[in-house]
Amino acid sequence: MRLADLRRFFVLSLLVVLGSEPASATLVLQRTTQQLGSDSDVVVQGTVEAVQPFWNAEGTRILTAIDIRVETAHKGAPAQTIRVVQMGGTLDGMRMTVAGALQWTPGEEILVFLESSQDSYRVAGFTQGKFSLERDPATRELYATRELPEGAKLLDRPGGRAVSDGRAVRTSIKELLAEALPQLNGGE
Repeated sequence: MRLADLRRFFVLSLLVVLGSEPASATLVLQRTTQQLGSDSDVVVQGTVEAVQPFWNAEGTRILTAIDIRVETAHKGAPAQTIRVVQMGGTLDGMRMTVAGALQWTPGEEILVFLESSQDSYRVAGFTQGKFSLERDPATRELYATRELPEGAKLLDRPGGRAVSDGRAVRTSIKELLAEALPQLNGGE
Protein backbone atom coordinates (compact mmCIF):
# COMPACT_ATOMS: atom_id res chain seq x y z
CA MET A 1 0.00 0.00 0.00
CA ARG A 2 1.22 3.48 -0.79
CA LEU A 3 1.64 6.10 1.93
CA ALA A 4 -1.28 8.17 0.56
CA ASP A 5 -3.54 5.10 0.66
CA LEU A 6 -2.48 4.36 4.25
CA ARG A 7 -3.30 7.92 5.29
CA ARG A 8 -6.69 7.74 3.57
CA PHE A 9 -7.40 4.38 5.27
CA PHE A 10 -6.42 5.82 8.67
CA VAL A 11 -8.60 8.92 8.25
CA LEU A 12 -11.60 6.87 7.08
CA SER A 13 -11.14 4.41 9.95
CA LEU A 14 -10.97 7.27 12.43
CA LEU A 15 -14.14 8.82 11.00
CA VAL A 16 -15.99 5.52 11.29
CA VAL A 17 -14.91 5.10 14.91
CA LEU A 18 -15.69 8.70 15.89
CA GLY A 19 -18.95 8.80 14.00
CA SER A 20 -20.43 5.63 15.41
CA GLU A 21 -22.63 5.64 18.49
CA PRO A 22 -21.39 3.44 21.34
CA ALA A 23 -23.67 0.60 22.35
CA SER A 24 -23.06 1.22 26.03
CA ALA A 25 -25.26 1.81 29.02
CA THR A 26 -24.82 2.89 32.59
CA LEU A 27 -26.09 0.16 34.89
CA VAL A 28 -27.66 1.37 38.15
CA LEU A 29 -29.33 -0.52 40.99
CA GLN A 30 -33.01 0.33 41.12
CA ARG A 31 -34.01 2.29 44.22
CA THR A 32 -37.52 2.39 45.58
CA THR A 33 -39.08 5.74 46.29
CA GLN A 34 -38.61 5.02 50.02
CA GLN A 35 -34.89 4.31 49.46
CA LEU A 36 -34.50 7.55 47.51
CA GLY A 37 -36.09 9.43 50.41
CA SER A 38 -34.04 7.78 53.15
CA ASP A 39 -30.73 7.86 51.23
CA SER A 40 -31.03 11.55 50.30
CA ASP A 41 -29.54 14.29 52.42
CA VAL A 42 -31.77 16.88 50.77
CA VAL A 43 -35.09 16.70 48.88
CA VAL A 44 -36.07 19.96 47.21
CA GLN A 45 -38.62 21.37 44.85
CA GLY A 46 -37.31 24.19 42.71
CA THR A 47 -36.40 25.64 39.35
CA VAL A 48 -33.28 25.06 37.26
CA GLU A 49 -31.58 28.47 37.01
CA ALA A 50 -28.40 27.67 35.11
CA VAL A 51 -26.57 24.77 33.44
CA GLN A 52 -22.84 25.37 33.07
CA PRO A 53 -20.16 22.90 31.89
CA PHE A 54 -16.63 23.25 33.30
CA TRP A 55 -13.31 21.43 33.42
CA ASN A 56 -12.34 19.55 36.58
CA ALA A 57 -9.30 20.87 38.52
CA GLU A 58 -6.94 18.58 36.59
CA GLY A 59 -8.37 19.64 33.22
CA THR A 60 -9.07 16.01 32.31
CA ARG A 61 -12.86 15.77 32.54
CA ILE A 62 -15.84 17.91 31.67
CA LEU A 63 -18.41 18.26 34.41
CA THR A 64 -21.70 20.15 34.39
CA ALA A 65 -22.93 22.35 37.24
CA ILE A 66 -26.67 22.79 37.60
CA ASP A 67 -27.86 25.65 39.83
CA ILE A 68 -31.31 25.14 41.33
CA ARG A 69 -33.36 27.84 43.05
CA VAL A 70 -35.00 26.09 46.00
CA GLU A 71 -38.68 26.88 46.43
CA THR A 72 -39.49 24.19 49.01
CA ALA A 73 -37.14 22.01 51.05
CA HIS A 74 -38.95 18.75 51.88
CA LYS A 75 -35.89 17.28 53.64
CA GLY A 76 -32.74 18.98 54.88
CA ALA A 77 -31.97 22.68 55.20
CA PRO A 78 -30.26 23.71 51.96
CA ALA A 79 -29.37 27.23 50.86
CA GLN A 80 -31.78 29.17 48.64
CA THR A 81 -29.70 28.14 45.62
CA ILE A 82 -27.95 24.79 45.47
CA ARG A 83 -25.54 23.29 42.98
CA VAL A 84 -25.75 19.79 41.52
CA VAL A 85 -22.71 18.47 39.64
CA GLN A 86 -22.69 15.58 37.20
CA MET A 87 -20.12 14.15 34.83
CA GLY A 88 -20.28 15.03 31.16
CA GLY A 89 -20.98 18.07 29.06
CA THR A 90 -19.79 20.11 26.08
CA LEU A 91 -17.07 22.72 26.47
CA ASP A 92 -14.37 24.28 24.28
CA GLY A 93 -15.53 22.30 21.25
CA MET A 94 -15.21 18.99 23.11
CA ARG A 95 -17.95 16.71 24.39
CA MET A 96 -17.71 14.18 27.20
CA THR A 97 -20.68 11.85 27.19
CA VAL A 98 -21.88 9.69 30.06
CA ALA A 99 -24.45 7.09 29.04
CA GLY A 100 -27.73 7.82 30.78
CA ALA A 101 -26.77 11.26 32.08
CA LEU A 102 -29.63 13.56 32.98
CA GLN A 103 -30.64 16.51 30.82
CA TRP A 104 -31.37 19.85 32.48
CA THR A 105 -33.19 22.88 31.08
CA PRO A 106 -33.09 26.37 32.59
CA GLY A 107 -36.58 27.26 33.79
CA GLU A 108 -37.52 23.59 34.31
CA GLU A 109 -39.48 22.97 37.51
CA ILE A 110 -38.22 19.89 39.32
CA LEU A 111 -38.29 17.77 42.44
CA VAL A 112 -34.87 16.30 43.21
CA PHE A 113 -33.53 13.80 45.73
CA LEU A 114 -29.90 14.72 46.41
CA GLU A 115 -26.86 13.29 48.16
CA SER A 116 -24.08 15.51 49.47
CA SER A 117 -20.85 15.46 47.46
CA GLN A 118 -18.01 17.68 48.72
CA ASP A 119 -19.22 21.27 48.17
CA SER A 120 -22.19 20.37 45.97
CA TYR A 121 -24.80 17.64 45.49
CA ARG A 122 -25.39 14.73 43.13
CA VAL A 123 -28.72 13.21 42.15
CA ALA A 124 -29.59 10.16 44.27
CA GLY A 125 -29.71 6.92 42.31
CA PHE A 126 -27.81 8.47 39.36
CA THR A 127 -30.91 9.27 37.29
CA GLN A 128 -33.66 8.10 39.58
CA GLY A 129 -33.81 11.13 41.87
CA LYS A 130 -34.87 13.80 39.34
CA PHE A 131 -38.54 14.43 38.58
CA SER A 132 -39.96 17.07 36.24
CA LEU A 133 -43.00 18.87 37.64
CA GLU A 134 -46.17 19.86 35.85
CA ARG A 135 -49.54 21.09 37.04
CA ASP A 136 -52.71 19.42 35.75
CA PRO A 137 -54.62 22.20 33.95
CA ALA A 138 -58.03 20.90 35.05
CA THR A 139 -57.41 19.95 38.70
CA ARG A 140 -54.35 22.18 39.35
CA GLU A 141 -52.76 19.16 41.10
CA LEU A 142 -48.99 19.00 40.83
CA TYR A 143 -47.52 15.88 39.18
CA ALA A 144 -43.99 14.55 39.12
CA THR A 145 -42.70 12.68 36.07
CA ARG A 146 -39.47 10.71 35.84
CA GLU A 147 -38.16 9.42 32.55
CA LEU A 148 -35.20 7.10 32.39
CA PRO A 149 -32.64 8.77 30.12
CA GLU A 150 -31.48 6.83 27.09
CA GLY A 151 -28.40 4.83 28.04
CA ALA A 152 -29.38 4.15 31.67
CA LYS A 153 -30.55 0.71 32.74
CA LEU A 154 -31.95 -0.12 36.16
CA LEU A 155 -31.03 -3.50 37.63
CA ASP A 156 -33.01 -5.45 40.23
CA ARG A 157 -29.79 -6.52 42.04
CA PRO A 158 -26.02 -6.45 41.45
CA GLY A 159 -25.35 -8.50 38.33
CA GLY A 160 -29.11 -8.94 37.93
CA ARG A 161 -31.52 -8.25 35.13
CA ALA A 162 -32.75 -4.93 33.80
CA VAL A 163 -36.10 -4.03 35.37
CA SER A 164 -37.15 -0.86 33.56
CA ASP A 165 -38.58 -0.50 30.08
CA GLY A 166 -37.77 3.22 30.00
CA ARG A 167 -41.36 4.42 30.21
CA ALA A 168 -42.05 7.57 32.18
CA VAL A 169 -43.22 7.25 35.78
CA ARG A 170 -45.86 9.90 36.58
CA THR A 171 -47.42 10.39 40.00
CA SER A 172 -48.96 13.04 42.18
CA ILE A 173 -46.24 14.93 44.03
CA LYS A 174 -48.24 14.46 47.26
CA GLU A 175 -48.25 10.68 46.82
CA LEU A 176 -44.57 10.63 45.84
CA LEU A 177 -43.51 12.62 48.90
CA ALA A 178 -45.76 10.61 51.23
CA GLU A 179 -44.07 7.42 50.03
CA ALA A 180 -40.53 8.82 49.98
CA LEU A 181 -40.68 10.73 53.25
CA PRO A 182 -43.28 8.99 55.46
CA GLN A 183 -41.83 10.62 58.60
CA LEU A 184 -43.16 13.97 57.35
CA ASN A 185 -46.67 12.57 57.01
CA GLY A 186 -47.03 10.91 60.41
CA GLY A 187 -45.45 7.64 59.23
CA GLU A 188 -42.52 5.81 60.76
